[in-house]
Amino acid sequence: MCSSDLTVETYMENLDNTYEKTTEIKSGSAGEIIKYSVPEIVGFVFDKDNASNIISIELDPTKTSDELVISIYYKRAEYLISFNALDSTDSDNTNIPSTINYIGLDVRLKTIESKTYVAVKYGETYAWMFSGSTILPIVTRPGYTFVGWRTAESSDVISSENTYNIAKNCDLWAVWEANNVEYTIKYAFENINDNGFTINEHYTVKRTTRTNLSVTAEVLT
Repeated sequence: MCSSDLTVETYMENLDNTYEKTTEIKSGSAGEIIKYSVPEIVGFVFDKDNASNIISIELDPTKTSDELVISIYYKRAEYLISFNALDSTDSDNTNIPSTINYIGLDVRLKTIESKTYVAVKYGETYAWMFSGSTILPIVTRPGYTFVGWRTAESSDVISSENTYNIAKNCDLWAVWEANNVEYTIKYAFENINDNGFTINEHYTVKRTTRTNLSVTAEVLT
């Protein structure tokens, strides 16, 4: 039985929604019906709804490999990122914003069961900028400075110097740094004629602590 050659064309979606084509010549028996087994490719999914797919073909010995063509289209896998203003390592977690503001950010949003996610494609590399031209949400919290985001798997903060490749669904958690808070301790002494108390400025002190820490003034003896 004579053999026939066919061409397998694989189309991989680029980040700009165009496709990059690779070709491979395969052989089979003339008259054989080839039903191509679509291989799995990391970061891509078979675009089964693409009308240009040709995954089954009969090997006609009268046709050349340029005429006997299998066409397989892959689209980039899409992953979802959830942003959580809560810092799971912060035992206090007061004044946490309940919503994340995505207004004006160059991101694709998806809402699933009332929760908003940022959708990214495999291979997208973001510079995680926190000021100026930003694509990630910035959150604010009274008494704290927003440092950046971290993944659940790592305590390392994704800063403006980092890039981060998205290759799976992930949760990002806000990282907060407590601000310095100035406070004043004033001591009031009873008046000698028993008509009240007077602040003695000589003993007034100014100190600094971190947000939400408790302080206790020293008792003068």
